[in-house]
Amino acid sequence: MYNLFDLFNEDIDSEKYYSKLGYNIVKKENKTIIVHNVLGINKEDLKITYSRKGNNTGIITLVGSSKDEVTDKVYSIDSTFTVDDRTSDASKITSNIKNGILYITIPNKSPEKIKEKTFNINID
Repeated sequence: MYNLFDLFNEDIDSEKYYSKLGYNIVKKENKTIIVHNVLGINKEDLKITYSRKGNNTGIITLVGSSKDEVTDKVYSIDSTFTVDDRTSDASKITSNIKNGILYITIPNKSPEKIKEKTFNINID
């Protein structure tokens, strides 16, 4: 399972590292895009689901397989990504496929204003 919002470690070249896994994460100002290789998998055989798992966490799952009629090779995908529901707008997730590449776009929520809170401190 891949956590979309905790992927980037300054010690590694994240774009190079994650593209070796068959996907890449592109962060924009107002959205995050999962760019996933789905070469050999028919659009009709690909299932993308989003489910809530509590604790402000959502799960995007990609599952599918297709058999190549020429070589009889089976191409498959089974990937899972976690999404932080506090910063992502799951109701507006979109996806499309172009040239064997799947694009899943996850819009960011508008940042909510943080309300100031005052706490009493008890000293024993």
